[in-house]
Amino acid sequence: MTENFNSQERIAQVLEAVSAAQQLQEDWLHYGIDCIDRYVDVEGEWWDTSDEEYSAEERKEEMIEFLSSEDKVAVRVRERLKAESISQIAAALETCLGICEEEKRNYRVKNILAGSLVGAIVREKRVEEDEEIELLDLAEELLEKLDDIFK
Repeated sequence: MTENFNSQERIAQVLEAVSAAQQLQEDWLHYGIDCIDRYVDVEGEWWDTSDEEYSAEERKEEMIEFLSSEDKVAVRVRERLKAESISQIAAALETCLGICEEEKRNYRVKNILAGSLVGAIVREKRVEEDEEIELLDLAEELLEKLDDIFK
């Protein structure tokens, strides 16, 4: 009898997990990246950055300083995203620095360079293959510059 109860309990747990996953998928489709707020408390001190050399705000300030400079990479980024403020660009780039996998970081920065910023959210647009290669090259150069600043 207890074996039957345990299997029923496991089935109930699986069904609950599937239901939660379906709800997450529906929220993702409906709210986009903003659905994270429904599942994660992004306010508060859940991520202690006191041990880091740079705080998020300091990194953003350093990026604004770099993006305002006459460095050839900074100039190309400003030209590419001329409709956006340097502060918006820095905020979007700051979200990429936490990505560990280099390839994912490169593509995320490429998407920032290819799209237009709405706050810190990047909306992708389709780009031609030649332009995509150019964007990836610029993304890699930009990340190298930012890595140099924050090392």
